[in-house]
Amino acid sequence: MLTHFGVIPHIWLTQSANCKHQWDDSQQCWRPEHDEWGNTSINVIIVAGDGAGINGARSAEHAGRLAGLEALNALDIISQTERDNRAIKDRKRMRDERHIRPFLEKYYQIPKKLLATPDNETIVCRCEEITAGEVRQAVRDGHNNTNQVKFFTRCGMGPCQGRQCSNAVAHIVADESGKAVKDMGHFRGRPSVAP
Repeated sequence: MLTHFGVIPHIWLTQSANCKHQWDDSQQCWRPEHDEWGNTSINVIIVAGDGAGINGARSAEHAGRLAGLEALNALDIISQTERDNRAIKDRKRMRDERHIRPFLEKYYQIPKKLLATPDNETIVCRCEEITAGEVRQAVRDGHNNTNQVKFFTRCGMGPCQGRQCSNAVAHIVADESGKAVKDMGHFRGRPSVAP
């Protein structure tokens, strides 16, 4: 059985910077917490585009311009009023681009039965060759979040640092423990960050 999680945000940079992240139920993935300008929980870090959440290429362009305007405002190069006025067109276009997102996210949502039910022999972490059964056993042994399972089994410690397996592990741990994925946490990001 193969499960693909679709296009999800690349959060390794924001994880390495210790930005807060939240579970996005509609996109079935973790993304950094941010405000309408892209400001994260770390005062000097702004995110835009697919690193902030998947909304499409054109929406990413507009989000990038909004983040740029916010940076200019933070550096006192432009006033808040100028920032807000220059953002009006990008905000409208971004809303127009994102109009279809709720439909797409609902239509392409992966059914729960496919997310956490691979056979015990199915390899979940390709780098360390950890199976779904080994992840389930770690939960039965009392390791009740993704980072504890990572420590116990080594899944997510290979060359990809969990980029390929973190969502699968989170869903299996959540299913096995009877909790929501958002309560399982995500793998801690480790330097160095790779593209």
